[in-house]
Formats: sequence, C-alpha cells, structure tokens
Amino acid sequence: MAERFSTFHDFAIAQLDDIYTEEEIDQTLKFSIIELNSGIFINDGKGSFKFKKLPSLAQLAPGYGIIAQDFDGDNIADLLLAQNFHWPQVETGRMSGSMSLLLKGNGDASFDTVWPHESGIIVPDDAKSACMTDFNGDSLPDIVISSNDGPVRGFSMTNDKNIKNCVVSLQGKDHNTQGIGARIIATYDDGLKITKEIKAGSGYLSQSTTKVFFSLNSRKIINLKVNWPNGESTDHPIEEELKNLTLKQS
Repeated sequence: MAERFSTFHDFAIAQLDDIYTEEEIDQTLKFSIIELNSGIFINDGKGSFKFKKLPSLAQLAPGYGIIAQDFDGDNIADLLLAQNFHWPQVETGRMSGSMSLLLKGNGDASFDTVWPHESGIIVPDDAKSACMTDFNGDSLPDIVISSNDGPVRGFSMTNDKNIKNCVVSLQGKDHNTQGIGARIIATYDDGLKITKEIKAGSGYLSQSTTKVFFSLNSRKIINLKVNWPNGESTDHPIEEELKNLTLKQS
C-alpha cells in the first residue's frame, strides 16, 4: 500500500478499485450477510444448529450482555438483554431504541416480551455488560447492568409470585475451587431432570455468580448429581428443602 499511496489522505479518499487491482479483488474471499436479526441458535442434537430470531422488541437495538436464567421459577430459561450502541461508525448512526429487555421463555425455544414497565428493567444508556448474582441472600437472581459512560445499575428481584429456589454452589478440589466446567443434574420428585453448568466468562465483559438456581415452586428436589470437570461424579440425596446448598468434591 505504501507504494500506491504516499499520504493517509490519498488512501482515505480512494475507492475500492483504487486500492486493489481487479485481479486482487477477483481472488478475495467474498461473504454475504443474510441475517441481521438478534436471535438464538437451537441445537438439534445432531451436530447442527438452527437460527431463530427473538421477538420484535429485541430487534430495536444490538444486544451485548446476555443472561439466560429462570427468573420466574417455572424451570424454563428466560433471557435478559443489555442493549444499545451509542458509538458506532459515523455512517451507521446511533442505535439507542431499547431500554434493555427481559424475555420470558416458553420452553419451546420461543420467548414472550416482558415490557419494561412490567419487568422494572429500564436502562436508557449504552448498556454493555449484564451479570447475575444474589444481592441479599433471598435465593432470587438479581441483575447488574453496566454502560459505557454511564452508571452501573442494580436490579433486585421482587417476589410477588412467591418464587422459591434452591441455590447450589460447588467446592472443588485443587485449583478449581468453584468447580468451573462441572454439570449439576437436579432430579425432582416427579422424575423431571434439570441440568445446569458452572461457567466462567458468562457474558460480555462480565462474569455472573458461579452459583446456580433450581426452582422449588411446584416440585421437590430429591437428588443432585455433580459431574466434575476431572471426570468424577458425586451423588447428593436431598432429604429436606434448603435455600442454599454447597456441594463438595470428595
């Protein structure tokens, strides 16, 4: 390029065919954009994924921080999106149509919009990271959302629906004290099994708690099985209902 353009200004005002020769353009890899919606990829269990777009309100602005969590105690994952993009390229323009968004999962890979005045999630800023924890030890998932050049906002979950959870944390061995990579399988008294994984780096520039939340709303957990990252497995029969539980690797 230095041979073709002597100044940055010359390069800045050049057209594509001024920068590259016709032969160079013919030899380049060419990609096409066929989808601009925000969505999820559904695993078909056969090594492939199918894209499914999220509801219309999720398309008002780009989503960055994303949390998949059962917020209403029905054992179905819901989604929380931290949205907006205030500083894109000049030619693109500001993308600030969202307040961030809660989507209620229906269990069939579809989601219903929960409007901001219903969810209480209102973030008119350039929201980027979102993470989940339990602020006050009430066994309910709370939310923290941070923004570029804006405040950090915390949202403490209310319990109008009398949601009950069992919050499980792991105590691993050696250097993996939090059991990152482990899978916890909860077996309920009606035979239902729910699997959750302990993850690190769970969101955009953020890390949610390594504790996992299992609903106790209409069922009782009778056993928790942990598949540890080193290949070990431990079973933990549950004889009484507990809000907080720590499982140790033997």
